Amino acid sequence: MPFSRVLATLLLLVLPVSVFAESHTAQQWVMRMDHAVENTNYQGRMVYMRRDHIGTFQIYHRVDGDDVQERLVRMDGDGAEIIRRKNEVICIFPKQRAVFVDMQGKLNRVQNPLQASLPGYTPSMTSNYKIVVTGTARIAGRETIRIGIKPKDVFRYGYQLWLDKETAMPLKAQLIDASREIPLEELLFTSIELDKPVTLDMLESSLEI
Repeated sequence: MPFSRVLATLLLLVLPVSVFAESHTAQQWVMRMDHAVENTNYQGRMVYMRRDHIGTFQIYHRVDGDDVQERLVRMDGDGAEIIRRKNEVICIFPKQRAVFVDMQGKLNRVQNPLQASLPGYTPSMTSNYKIVVTGTARIAGRETIRIGIKPKDVFRYGYQLWLDKETAMPLKAQLIDASREIPLEELLFTSIELDKPVTLDMLESSLEI
């Protein structure tokens, strides 16, 4: 695990729960988000939009102690599935009748649109970005806090994040062209179930290759 993620996890354990419940700083919300994406049990449907490309995915994410497993199903297009188990990533492409297995986990962040759409938290993040709470909204039937991550220079993209008030799980994320203040990419959960059991059979592929 990268040092920045270890640090964020330790801070979550040390700081009082009331600090996060009161949402004292936008930075703490981003720290919580970084932890929640990997350490929350959830299943849901999300839409990923980029320019003229739109994809719909069903995701199952299961956490049992240190064991994290995930299954991502493309609901349109080629119907591909991605299954992650510890350091193993399995990509299944039914139309090509092909299966790719990556034992190093290098494909995970590239192939998973949720993690690929989010900024990774680092302790030095505030050196390059201004992180602010910009409002609230209701996404996928849940109340969220909206966080703006604005670059301090013209060489970086910005972000808008909508984080679940209860868990800090990101329910909507936008990559922003800071110079024109327009979204280049957007990910949106249209439905989500948080902290409900994700069973092992949900993580098994439904495809036959």
